[in-house]
Amino acid sequence: VARHTGEVTYVSPASKSILGYDPSELIGYEWWNKTLTDPAERERLKRYARDVALRNIGQDHRQYERCFVTPQGMRKWILWEAVPGPGKSAISIGHDITRRKLAELDLDRRNEQLRETNAALIDSLNYAQKIQDVLLPDPSQLNSHLTDSFVFYRPRDIVSGDFYFFRNKEDVLYVAGADCTGHGVPGAMMSVLGTSLLRDAIREFPTAEPDEILRLLDTELIMAMTRESGEGLKDGMDIALVKYDPQSRSVSFSGAYRSLLLVRDGNLREIAGSRYPIGHFEGEKFFSNVRLDVQSGDRLYMFSDGVTDQFGGEHDKKFNRKRLKELILGVQEMPMREQGDFVEYAMNNWMQTNEQTDDMLLIGMEI
Repeated sequence: VARHTGEVTYVSPASKSILGYDPSELIGYEWWNKTLTDPAERERLKRYARDVALRNIGQDHRQYERCFVTPQGMRKWILWEAVPGPGKSAISIGHDITRRKLAELDLDRRNEQLRETNAALIDSLNYAQKIQDVLLPDPSQLNSHLTDSFVFYRPRDIVSGDFYFFRNKEDVLYVAGADCTGHGVPGAMMSVLGTSLLRDAIREFPTAEPDEILRLLDTELIMAMTRESGEGLKDGMDIALVKYDPQSRSVSFSGAYRSLLLVRDGNLREIAGSRYPIGHFEGEKFFSNVRLDVQSGDRLYMFSDGVTDQFGGEHDKKFNRKRLKELILGVQEMPMREQGDFVEYAMNNWMQTNEQTDDMLLIGMEI
């Protein structure tokens, strides 16, 4: 391109196969008229060519892409690289990048579809979280039946496979902490089902002991997860269930792979649950029931394995039961509500930059 006139003085023979024009058709001003239909863009590129010829444009800005429509109506993308030529002219070399550009555009389109799908999915999960939160009881209401309490509840994902439950029926308080198979959406669906079955069981048998409730819950969950054909899922849940009778000052406990921690006078005792899950299991199950006489100041704790299995610390190990017990004993001078805040601080400090492994649940109650 001549600097002063803006005329095109030479066009490579390759223009025929790439641009669809014979070189003779583009000599002079015809290049600008035939390859650029937008007058504003035409003038912009003319100025650009003059600046290249005068060396007013640095090397980092001498490449540009342009969509080009051939005489046959085909859209092509050309990568141009402009350099100063002899006699204060500009030389521009074009490379056909149509295939690459189409792949990029297709990738952009797919990414946009994924972004839209992901946004819709996140919106659905956020609404599902609201539904799950409504189904969970208000933790502050637990204090109306106890001296003090806290619930540390932290889903790994937006929705959770852990759930907590309490219900006061005929002046008897039932409290449960459960860990359903999985986390995220599958775990949340199991937790909704488990909450519903547990509520129905206690409503139907308001004086039942925890082991009886677990047996009923086990039967109902297996039935709910099994078709008439006999096909079913092997998902289930681990659960700790406490029945507190303030009149008799007694606590009854039954657990399915979950235990109960009792702290009295600075000493911690672990009451183990039965080694069977709620749900599918090969073999016969027996859920034990442990009755404890309690006194004022006793503190009870139930937890899911998301707490003890969380990786962290200096050597990236599991938090484990020993550390949990040490943590609980170390906060006994605090009111229960402050304990809940400290547990959250301790878990954050333990995790540091580690991702959360599983849903977390820790319930503390003071008699």
